Amino acid sequence: TASALRADAVAVAAHIRARHQEPMVAAESLRAGLDALNAGVRLFAASPPRIDAGVHAVAHGLLNAVEAMLPASVTSTADFNEFGHEWMSAFAGLPSMVQSIPEDLRAFGKDGAEDRLVRAMNAFLLEAAALMSGTLPEQLGDWIAAYLGALADAFDGVGDGMQALAQNNESEAIEAVYRGLEAATKGIASPEAQSEAMLQTAVDVLDPIIGNLSKNMLEYKKLVAESTVCWRAFARRARQRPQFCEEGYSWDGDQWCKVSEGVVSLEHSARAKRPHGALPARCPRSHEKRGSWCYEVCEAGYEPSGPQCKGTCGGDFPIEAPMMCGTSPGTIQIAITRMVAETIARVVTIGGLVGSMKDKGMSLAAGLTGTMQTLIDMGKPFAHPRCPT
Repeated sequence: TASALRADAVAVAAHIRARHQEPMVAAESLRAGLDALNAGVRLFAASPPRIDAGVHAVAHGLLNAVEAMLPASVTSTADFNEFGHEWMSAFAGLPSMVQSIPEDLRAFGKDGAEDRLVRAMNAFLLEAAALMSGTLPEQLGDWIAAYLGALADAFDGVGDGMQALAQNNESEAIEAVYRGLEAATKGIASPEAQSEAMLQTAVDVLDPIIGNLSKNMLEYKKLVAESTVCWRAFARRARQRPQFCEEGYSWDGDQWCKVSEGVVSLEHSARAKRPHGALPARCPRSHEKRGSWCYEVCEAGYEPSGPQCKGTCGGDFPIEAPMMCGTSPGTIQIAITRMVAETIARVVTIGGLVGSMKDKGMSLAAGLTGTMQTLIDMGKPFAHPRCPT
């Protein structure tokens, strides 16, 4: 590993710890790390997920964040360049080393399941922390591990917030985000440096990036939900009364065939009971008899559904539900769950969320107004297209 980092590890670690006593430095380090994670999320949300490119973006962004912590006397050396190459190589190998990472990222790409993204990112950060801790001298390796762990705490908070938002609990979502930022700040600041001022600075600095990260995750989830589920089309079926009778019987003008005794007047067509000695009239062969009516057959791409024709599921949307078609059972269940939740009339405002945070004794969380606005905007109902027929 880079010899300059080894030789000066104690001094470098002391330099980093001293700098992170300052609230703005600690907040900016977290912001740089979350920016790196956000860059990865945008690529993981591609279709199909761009896993290699996303991993590279995260690794490169995190390396830049670490570089900003180090003194120029270290970062200007050839040894640091060597360390950078080893860092990128180590991160690039993680998806092949930890099978759950690419599996979870592909699941996120397919269904927009934020819990799988959070799990993948946590595994990515914690495995990377273990690698760095074992590669670098103790003090410096421990610091890098603590930094990556702090980012995992912050990202966890965002993921927990997305879960709460899915249950229409914006207040709990903001609380989860705030708890994640609180844990992250404690993770990189020494106990004597931790203060309300430091946490306030973290909230102020990180609110925009947390809001943007939340928006990227929710927009992709919304895109998946809207593109993987569609409403089945319905068309009314033309109908007529059955009027074909066996030989020796005559149609009564309604739905019965009576023994022929001449033409039957239509004034009796409203009879509710079967007339004595009568037989049910038949439908044309091209029609389906349903109750006392004859219905035309449905056109191609439709199937009978009572008095209507319902679009069949197939092609890109092969999974059937009574009213919807989907690309997978999971996407239909997500859509149904969300629609049930949206039937509850709610009016959510930033003022209401700020008041809720203050009522819970978390006045600093009231500063996450940008994140609040994102969650309010992205909590609006999803739209689903009509299925092709």
